[in-house]
Amino acid sequence: MQTGTGNYPSERTGPQVDSRIQHEIGKHLSAHYDDIVNEPVPDKFMQLLEKRAIRDAKDIGAANGRFKALRDDLLASIPNLRAFAVSLTGSSERADDVSCRRPS
Repeated sequence: MQTGTGNYPSERTGPQVDSRIQHEIGKHLSAHYDDIVNEPVPDKFMQLLEKRAIRDAKDIGAANGRFKALRDDLLASIPNLRAFAVSLTGSSERADDVSCRRPS
């Protein structure tokens, strides 16, 4: 085993295993777990994943609805914001630099 010099954060973690030993350990672990990795995913787990995917899709749909409502509210307030910008700057040209027009 080697220890780091402490000059780098990765070296401050303590003793390190030689890369050849790491490679050998990896080969043994791969040989041991190859059968498990290649097994099909259990039906119960697939059902849970499908339920989660459906729930996530519903959550995304609800969030999209909230964002659309926020966008619509912001777009509706643009004329008032522009009028406020005109009152602050005293110039509609300068106010246009501060605000934007509602897209057509």
